[in-house]
Amino acid sequence: MVCAMYFKEIDPAGDPRDLAAVLPVIRAAAAGFVPGEVPPCGQQVRQWAGRQFRTTKVSIAAFAEPGEDGPADGAAVGVLIGNHSDHNPDLLGGWTFISPDAVGPRIAGGLMDSAADYCRERGIKRLLINTALNADAGRYGPQRGSTPSFVGDRWLLDLTALDRTGLEALSSPSPANAAYRIVHWVDSCPDELATAYCVARAAMNDAPPVADDLANPVYDSERMRAEEASTIECGIRLQVTAAIGADGAIGGFSMTAVYPEQPELTEIWDTGVARDHRGRGLGLRIKAAATLRLLHDHPGARQLCTFTSVENTWMIAVNRRIGYRPVGTWEMYVHELAGEDHPAA
Repeated sequence: MVCAMYFKEIDPAGDPRDLAAVLPVIRAAAAGFVPGEVPPCGQQVRQWAGRQFRTTKVSIAAFAEPGEDGPADGAAVGVLIGNHSDHNPDLLGGWTFISPDAVGPRIAGGLMDSAADYCRERGIKRLLINTALNADAGRYGPQRGSTPSFVGDRWLLDLTALDRTGLEALSSPSPANAAYRIVHWVDSCPDELATAYCVARAAMNDAPPVADDLANPVYDSERMRAEEASTIECGIRLQVTAAIGADGAIGGFSMTAVYPEQPELTEIWDTGVARDHRGRGLGLRIKAAATLRLLHDHPGARQLCTFTSVENTWMIAVNRRIGYRPVGTWEMYVHELAGEDHPAA
């Protein structure tokens, strides 16, 4: 039983002690959000909380203070990991993880209040929080709002039960996309493809936004190389699969993250098809080819996960064709902070 709590900013990306304090509660909460999925590892948490191009990260942890039940053991009972970027300076976005043993909304409320204080000190007017749909309302209630600004599903592909013959067929050229060739790279985009890749990355700007008025970042070589460097710094291996047209343009791409600390779990970060290249079945071909490459290069991988807006019917159809199944739903709520003592509940 938690008799009292205190909240403080921590640095799980830079301080191993902070990471050790929050990783157990993150893994326990995530196991409840998505039963059957391999829980997050330290590399994932360091990536969430670590350096990112023109983005400020903040992590706030809740700890039990000494009380009638004895001293705190140093393990966090909850944590919020957030960030605010230069292209959306009025918004702090965050995820919260709360101990499954917690009772009541005190931890979520305390984390929300601490994040709101952080925002007000910096002139940030809104707080966006991700909440698993199946999260216990008794613990996570304070971070919910009246209407979610975004709803997305977590999809899981069991790599140990794939029909590889079917996957090879999906990755083969069709009459509509035979003019494209598939290429792969790991960690860093080849210099000769950098300009075309930056243009293709703008396809993500067409994805359903997590809030209606968010500005999309400018994607250029400076951002691309900085993002690559931060991923390499975390020790994450990022495999990119792209389709190149006859004119040298990249029609689409898919990014798959491999975590050497926990190689059984892999994730797709982004998949996109540029606007002028849509309607040719490229998304399905690229995603199937990326999966085959993953199986070849990382035979220890057991799960491949991705996150897709419920409005993105095109990508949902692609996921289903490959064999993914939905395993969890997240809602995102925007809390207006200006003029309030506490975030809206």
